[in-house]
Amino acid sequence: MKRFRIISLLFACLLSTVSCIKEIFDDGGRIPVGEPVTMYIGFGTGEDLDVQVTTKAEASREDEHNVHDLYVMIFKQDGSILYRRYFTYEHLYSSLSDLNSKKNEGWYVNNVTVSDVLADNKKKTQGVVKISTESQDNCTMVLLANLNNTVFSLDDKPALECLSGIETLEDLKRVKVVLEQNVVSRANLFLMLGIKEGVSTGSLKWGTLSGSTPNYNADSRIELERLDAKVKFRIKYNKENIEKITPRNWEVHRVPENCYL
Repeated sequence: MKRFRIISLLFACLLSTVSCIKEIFDDGGRIPVGEPVTMYIGFGTGEDLDVQVTTKAEASREDEHNVHDLYVMIFKQDGSILYRRYFTYEHLYSSLSDLNSKKNEGWYVNNVTVSDVLADNKKKTQGVVKISTESQDNCTMVLLANLNNTVFSLDDKPALECLSGIETLEDLKRVKVVLEQNVVSRANLFLMLGIKEGVSTGSLKWGTLSGSTPNYNADSRIELERLDAKVKFRIKYNKENIEKITPRNWEVHRVPENCYL
């Protein structure tokens, strides 16, 4: 008789636990609005231009794809700010498994290298950022990369100062990016922007690394694009009559120095 009571008690506890787990999710396979969620946001760089001619001042393909810091912003359906945080190397984890095992927010990035490009010319930078926020539907997610440089400003302010004052999506759309230096060389600090609309932060696709492997498909990946435009000037000459040509100077006119996010 005692054994029967113990089994009955355990069975009742099990049913109670299962019912609590099922109540966490709504019928659409997502966490109800307002509940806390952990999101793993995959990001990466897009396709580069076909580079055939380079100069010493020109950045390499891998330079143009490197991500050194990340600013994450999420706006609610009404345009108000839901989440923002700036991630630097201080918050960087060395592996996906390490990022997944820790409770803290953080990010991981696998920047493309020269050897990567030599082995696969379609290789691109990819990474994951882990954040804690709340479940909301129809959000707009914005990622900005490589903010820590002096080549540009946002609304004539340092980038972080400007972004810390953004309260709505419309505020962000009015931000002007201004080049502060008339230089060709950018090292590997190219400002990048990625935007995804119609995001449900409570969707289950944002809540797992799928066995420590981030999901890079189009539905749950933010593609970062450089705001710099690359313009090439190619000089052709008749090699039969001219042995060598060395340009002494060059000028470019009517080049835009600013744009809006």
